[in-house]
Formats: sequence, structure tokens, C-alpha cells
Amino acid sequence: MKAIEYENELYQDIVQEDFIDAYKNLTYKGVMALKWISTYCPQTKYVLKVDDDIVVNTFTLVNHLKFLDKHTPNKQSTILCLLWQAMGVMRDSKSKWYLSKEDFPLDKFPPYCSGS
Repeated sequence: MKAIEYENELYQDIVQEDFIDAYKNLTYKGVMALKWISTYCPQTKYVLKVDDDIVVNTFTLVNHLKFLDKHTPNKQSTILCLLWQAMGVMRDSKSKWYLSKEDFPLDKFPPYCSGS
């Protein structure tokens, strides 16, 4: 038995979808996670998504969430993130963030949440 199959059989903690695990498919991973959370954890009050190279100040985070609990009227639709605005599109074909004009014709992205 493969190690991953053993892990899944033992702990049932593996979430898997049908797409190639590649850098360009990170959006699929994020959507997959949100779909899984909304299906299996609908009563969850908070979800935190961070990369393994990010440090979270949990004390500040908890204080901020307590503040939001008191001052945010519609908590179910709140998403917190670092918002990038008017970011230029990478046109250098050697960059891992390269986008052709065919794939994305604008020179700047609309506002979006940082992926980290």
C-alpha cells in the first residue's frame, strides 16, 4: 500500500480533486478548499489560509477578530486579505508570473487578494 493511501485510510484527512498539482493551478486548490469547507464545516466561524512561508501573529489576529465580531454587521460575507490594487501584468515570458496579451489583455489587474 502506498504511503498516501495508508495515510488516508488511517486518518481520512486527505482532500483530493481531479487536476494536476502545478503552480499554475493554485487557484483550483483555493477553490477546492473553500468548497470543502463550505460542505463539511458550514458552522465554522473562521477559516485561515496561509502559506508555509508566512508568519502569523496570532495575538494580533485574535484581537482583530474580536474587534470584527463587535463591529461587522454581516460576518458571513467577510473576507480579509492583503488587497493588491492596480498591479501590472507580467509580460516577460521568462517569468513564472508571465501572462500573454491573449490570456489577459489588460495592462493592470483588477483588485485581488494576495495569494499568501
